[in-house]
Amino acid sequence: NADRCEDVYRTTALAMYRAGEYSKNTYAFYSDDFENDNLQQRELEQRLRTAVFNRMDGFSVSFRPISYLESGVNFSYEAQVRWVDPVLGQIPVKKLIKTAENIGIDAILDTWVIGKACEFCRKLNDKTGREDNVVTINLTIHELMHTPVHETIRSALSKYYLEGSNLVVEIPEKAQIKAYNEIASILGQLRKIGVRITIDDSAKEYASLSSLKFSFVNIIKLDARQFFNATNEFDRIMLESIVKLAHERDILVAVKHASDIAKHDVLYSYGIDLIEGENSDSIGEKSLTSKLRI
Repeated sequence: NADRCEDVYRTTALAMYRAGEYSKNTYAFYSDDFENDNLQQRELEQRLRTAVFNRMDGFSVSFRPISYLESGVNFSYEAQVRWVDPVLGQIPVKKLIKTAENIGIDAILDTWVIGKACEFCRKLNDKTGREDNVVTINLTIHELMHTPVHETIRSALSKYYLEGSNLVVEIPEKAQIKAYNEIASILGQLRKIGVRITIDDSAKEYASLSSLKFSFVNIIKLDARQFFNATNEFDRIMLESIVKLAHERDILVAVKHASDIAKHDVLYSYGIDLIEGENSDSIGEKSLTSKLRI
């Protein structure tokens, strides 16, 4: 693929980075397609950087409801960031976050999303006349380890006259497994001011027991399809045990991908506490008055 040393180095680097996108102990062979992908990625990075420094041009945040399964009463609203570029269109959230991390502007994006979430909660409190409404924000392992996110959260709560109890921070299960020592102190600081912590375990077949043993965990999130598809005794006993163990540790169990209302009785039989709404249920700040049902 190359005749010069510098080109050999460049093509090797592209193959190495491509392998790193998948998982550990993986290799990749160079392809000319990598060049096009690399150019597209550079364009995405440039347009993202421009949008962020142009007052978050094209960005918006919507809020997906999370409700108690038994009563239907709202528990929280989960913030979902969205970016629509005029040329590239809507960028998937995972790709957006990863690109922001790569070019070093994830802290700016975090600050904006956290601020929007707290602003929404303030408006929600004012509209309802209550001070106990809750919003949920998602953080990645990179954000926890490489940005002053806990200070950003403290500042936003103070700005909008909120308590820590008005906020839930959700992190992926792999974050607390891979970097527990690094993030434990940060999560501990958040817990001290009343912020609750959710571990998203929905990407795995079964919840990791480690998600249940750490003292900072308040909620675990699972995939509802695990419960819907539990057709043998072993699966049912395993899921029942996970829910029971969580409840014994005063941990709430939430599920996502539960759009089939006809199957909610299955979730109820397992003792599921919270159910996450679908994207179609999400609301924006502008529709707060017209769509919000409390």
